Amino acid sequence: MKHFYATFLALFTVSMMVAQCDYSLEMLDNFGDGWNNGAQISVTINGGTPQVYTVPNPPGNINTVTITVNDGDTLSFRLCG
Repeated sequence: MKHFYATFLALFTVSMMVAQCDYSLEMLDNFGDGWNNGAQISVTINGGTPQVYTVPNPPGNINTVTITVNDGDTLSFRLCG
C-alpha cells in the first residue's frame, strides 16, 4: 500500500508541475477587408521562435487562434504594422 501511495503522489506532483492553459487570441478587422496593411501580431513563449498571426484578406474580419502555454511560461505579444 505504501508503494502505491508513493507512486500516486509522485505522478500527481509531476502532473501539477506541468499544468497547461489554453488562451484564445481573437483578432478583429472592422472593415472586413483583413489586415491588408501588413499588420500582424507575433507571440513568443519563453523567448522561443515567434509565431505570427494576422487577419487574412477578404473576407477577413476575424481570426481566432488558440495559444497553449504551461504554468510559469512567459508570453510576449508584439503588434507590427
